[in-house]
Amino acid sequence: MLFSHCMKERQIEDGILTRIAEIFCALFVVFSFAIVSFIFGSISGIKNLDSTGQRLVLGGIWILFAAGIAVAMYFAAGQKPLESFRILEIRDKKQAWLLPAGSAVAFVGGIALNRVVILLVSLIPFPKDWVDKHDEIVTGTTQGNVFVAIIALCVITPVIEELCFRGKAFYYLRKAFGQRLGTFFAVLLTSVLFAVSHVSYIQMIYAFVIGAVFALLSLRSGSVVPSILAHAGFNIANPIFLAWFSNESRENMALMLDIACIVVLIICGAAVFVIGGILRGDSKDDGKSKQDIYIK
Repeated sequence: MLFSHCMKERQIEDGILTRIAEIFCALFVVFSFAIVSFIFGSISGIKNLDSTGQRLVLGGIWILFAAGIAVAMYFAAGQKPLESFRILEIRDKKQAWLLPAGSAVAFVGGIALNRVVILLVSLIPFPKDWVDKHDEIVTGTTQGNVFVAIIALCVITPVIEELCFRGKAFYYLRKAFGQRLGTFFAVLLTSVLFAVSHVSYIQMIYAFVIGAVFALLSLRSGSVVPSILAHAGFNIANPIFLAWFSNESRENMALMLDIACIVVLIICGAAVFVIGGILRGDSKDDGKSKQDIYIK
């Protein structure tokens, strides 16, 4: 009896220690993103680049850093890099073709989401210095070579940030706090940390919202790939819409564009919800409890 009691206490202790370790792993991955940005961003050779060039260089450094984390976790805990970053976790492999379909829909939805967010921001009376700082940052994303800007904004940045926030951090936080409560904390904390990683106050506000959207998208689909594509669509929308509205003859079409983006966003959201349900097996009701695909 005493031995059994001691074993139970040991299991509880190990469980708490494991959860604490998982929380620290999540925070380490997120803050490593900030460490790379601040430390390497202070190097004169990188600091003198335009914002697009800085994103490109820092992105390459963080990819190497993330790869190192994945290798370390593989040897330390036996976690396969693709699974621990939640690149792909689908119940029925026969339905894997739905993932690229859902990702394409998420990409289009990300573009529409950008316009809807900007529309909502324009309706809120933010302080003028906040608006000026936000506009400066948004327009600065298109500085330099267009090809480099597209690679930095629409490829490297979405991949890095989604693997960091909706991949590793989300994975560890949800695993640490359990299935239901863990989902809430994982969405909340990763969205807060994602918001803090941005520069302007306005960006922080809507980064929190879209961070939660990307987290739920990743959760629903069972993969971080759709959130990467949605993030890429959101980022590429900035140069698209800036180019569109640079032509004065198109300004009178702004209302029609806003309405179209709202409709597209609703349609894409519904489509992703349905496709995600199929991938997760929600449509199959066999009377048995479904195993959570993230809590292993």
